[in-house]
Amino acid sequence: MKSTTLTGVALSLLMASSSAIAASGGFTGNTIHVQTPGLGELFFAVAEDGTFNRPDGVSGTWSYDGTTLCFHVEAEKDLCGAFDGTKQVGDHWEDAAWDGNGMAQIHLMPGLDLPSQ
Repeated sequence: MKSTTLTGVALSLLMASSSAIAASGGFTGNTIHVQTPGLGELFFAVAEDGTFNRPDGVSGTWSYDGTTLCFHVEAEKDLCGAFDGTKQVGDHWEDAAWDGNGMAQIHLMPGLDLPSQ
């Protein structure tokens, strides 16, 4: 019985992760470049395995529910906000900054190559 329960839990987690990746449109496997008044310039290399990296050496996990994208870093407050998962590589758009400070300029860049800091 325990084995069946553990298998069910593992399968549920895998399906949830797969759903997030499927809902992510074109941003997985690519880099999100964000320019905000409060946070400045940020880059997130968003891997398909649910992880991300930034040029400053910070890494963590990401989640996406179809409307909200969150970057999770241990011992830091999550950075979450509205995100249009229908955007494709090369798209530029403006949306509310995730820190609540004005508007952010967002650009979806190809690949996981981050600029050096």
